[in-house]
Parts: sequence; C-alpha cells; structure tokens
Amino acid sequence: MLGHAMDFYIPEVPLEQIRFAGLRLQARWASGSTRHRGSPFVHLDTGSIRHWPRMNHDQLAKVFPDGRTVHVPSDGKPAEGL
Repeated sequence: MLGHAMDFYIPEVPLEQIRFAGLRLQARWASGSTRHRGSPFVHLDTGSIRHWPRMNHDQLAKVFPDGRTVHVPSDGKPAEGL
C-alpha cells in the first residue's frame, strides 16, 4: 500500500535462487517465499531483517558459506561463523 514491498517471481528462475538473493541483501529487508493458490513468489519488504520460512544452521550456511550473516537460525542460537 505504501510501495515498501513487492511480491514477485521470475519465470525460469528457481524460487530458491531468488529468495537467496534477497537474503543476501541483509539490510533492512525481509525475504520470504511461498506458494499461494498455486502461484510461487518471493516477498521482499523494507521492514526489519527477517526471513521465512525459518532456516536452520545448515540451510543458512548454504546461502552464506563464509558464515557472515545477520540472520539467526531457527533454533535462535547464532553460532560462531554462522
């Protein structure tokens, strides 16, 4: 409503790849992905840094192999190097 968010997809690009690009922004962005009524999309907004669905340590390590991220794993316990 205020133009601070967008839901989108890019045909022929896997939803996971788009979501990971959003996660890597790490600067007051939210990144989520879902299928709503059969339509896959990624949601990006300018709220606080967050993501959904939640990701565990191994999933975040796939996105941030160097371990440098502000995202917190689903168990709520940031680990050294991730």
